[in-house]
Amino acid sequence: MSFLQTMLRSLAGGYILTYFSEFAFYGQTTNPGLPPASVGELVQLFLIYSLMAYLLFSLIEHFQIRSFPALFLAGAAYGWMLEGMVVATFYESIPFSISFTALAWHAPVDVVLGLYWLPRRLAEGKPGKNTLYFSILGLTWGLWVLWPITDLGLIQSPAKFVLFSMIASFPLLPAYWLLGQWSNKPFQPSLWLLIPMGLLLSFSYLFNAVIPLPLAALLLPLLLSLCWWALSSHRRRAPSDRPWPAFTVKPQVVNLPLLLLIPFNASAAYGLFILLGWHIHSHILFGLPAAVVGAVYFLISLFRAAGGNQKPLSLLDTASGSKT
Repeated sequence: MSFLQTMLRSLAGGYILTYFSEFAFYGQTTNPGLPPASVGELVQLFLIYSLMAYLLFSLIEHFQIRSFPALFLAGAAYGWMLEGMVVATFYESIPFSISFTALAWHAPVDVVLGLYWLPRRLAEGKPGKNTLYFSILGLTWGLWVLWPITDLGLIQSPAKFVLFSMIASFPLLPAYWLLGQWSNKPFQPSLWLLIPMGLLLSFSYLFNAVIPLPLAALLLPLLLSLCWWALSSHRRRAPSDRPWPAFTVKPQVVNLPLLLLIPFNASAAYGLFILLGWHIHSHILFGLPAAVVGAVYFLISLFRAAGGNQKPLSLLDTASGSKT
């Protein structure tokens, strides 16, 4: 890939990560209870996630991710860098915060759902099935965003959520289209960009964690080292009989508008729950089990990626086989 193509793919991935990490999690532009994010703050947020997308795609390319456990580990590393270096939420309630949100949200939702499963549904899925799948995603989102009501006592009006969810979701269409362009070309990061990015993260880590929390800050390098070790083992066993395929696949244009079923159904579900007064503790319903399952699957992924049994990412291999 050329430098321009690499940057465009990172920007597309950056918006997708912003959407699933921030907008889908909060159901609005920022943490409930805080003033709405300004345009400048949203641009800054988007650029930060674009940087993280560049680093994540670099990890995927460097370690030649070919299995689900390895993909989960890359997602875990991304989540921990985000929560423990860019911000300091990783250190707020250890040990629970080790898993929530990196293993319970960022790895499965941002990476597996947003950057692996959805691109493949858009590329290979039939519109009828995608209508069902995306509608279920929307209904689940509408249930999830009830958590500010039960946890913080804050109710966002259904009209505001409809407006926000639709406006935030529209850019997903060009983002996924752009992500799938040059799908037969591997991601080629530049060392001259990785070095300053690494320095920025290191300075952020120093001031957010090392100086205020020197003992807790030691935990992050340990977890990232475990990911690096397991992914290095995975890379050594990666098949070398064909070039590493691109992480993305080209979407079918007919599938892209179906993404808007996600905010449409989320808005319908959220409005119905508010109308009926069903204020469900979605943090407990989803968050606690996800934190436990994420932690267990991280340990399983370490074993499988480092040397155990691991199934290839079949959809990824299928897509690559048609292009090589």
